Amino acid sequence: MSDHISRIGQLLKQARSAEGSNREDAVKKLCAICENMPSLRKRIASSIGMAVIDLAVPSIRKLTLDPNALVRAAACKSLGWLIAEGEAETLFTSLNDPAAEVREAAMGALIIIGGLQVIAKFSADLYHEDPERQLLSVKALGMIGEKDVVEPLRKALHHPEPIVRESAVHSLARIDSENMLDDFTAALHDDDRDVRKAAVTALVKVLGEKALPHVRSLLDDPDEIVRCHTIQAVAELGCSEYKNMIQPYLDDTNEIVRMSAAKALELMDEGDTSVPHYPKTNSKTTM
Repeated sequence: MSDHISRIGQLLKQARSAEGSNREDAVKKLCAICENMPSLRKRIASSIGMAVIDLAVPSIRKLTLDPNALVRAAACKSLGWLIAEGEAETLFTSLNDPAAEVREAAMGALIIIGGLQVIAKFSADLYHEDPERQLLSVKALGMIGEKDVVEPLRKALHHPEPIVRESAVHSLARIDSENMLDDFTAALHDDDRDVRKAAVTALVKVLGEKALPHVRSLLDDPDEIVRCHTIQAVAELGCSEYKNMIQPYLDDTNEIVRMSAAKALELMDEGDTSVPHYPKTNSKTTM
């Protein structure tokens, strides 16, 4: 085995530094090793990609169908390292792979590649029949972060799945927050509590103290978790004058809200508002 690894190192060096037919010959030999030695495929697929050898793309594409999931994942990562724009469809196919590590690698590669073709496909997949694919797509758009993802993410604020709407709020807050104030304000009235929480976070992040008129009404939200979250957001603004706003919630009908208000006031007195002020609760089930 050590002899083969040494040989791979020599071929990689040749593939990086050689030109013309010598470079191509080195890549072909590496790919032949991939064909004949399954145990080394993962290492070679990753190494070829990191070496940025464009000649290797056809062989790496073939490895995305390898029986070994780790090899398939390594091949997907390699296509991302190569910024192989022409392999976007190959990677989208790998998003259907039964192995989670392959799906994750394919998504990571597509995020690296980016561009209009990838953005258009992820935008279409916001309405894929698989709910997990919907969530993956909205997160991917947010991570791509290019200006062309803004409009698809704005549309996702009206998606039928609450978890997609929530993720869209978080993504837009990172990408183009200053132009999304009307969208965030509308999300404060969403039917889902996690979307409302995300909107509170986004507005406070963007506006600071100026967010108070927008988010203040959620101190009286019907859902106790939203009330806790809004108490935290108001406390994190760090102004002692807002203590009077939180004080009444010491008498809230819900115990965790009372606890959150007490903790928020305590931390405001100490000048430390960076720690969450509400007890941890079980999140809603994600896709």
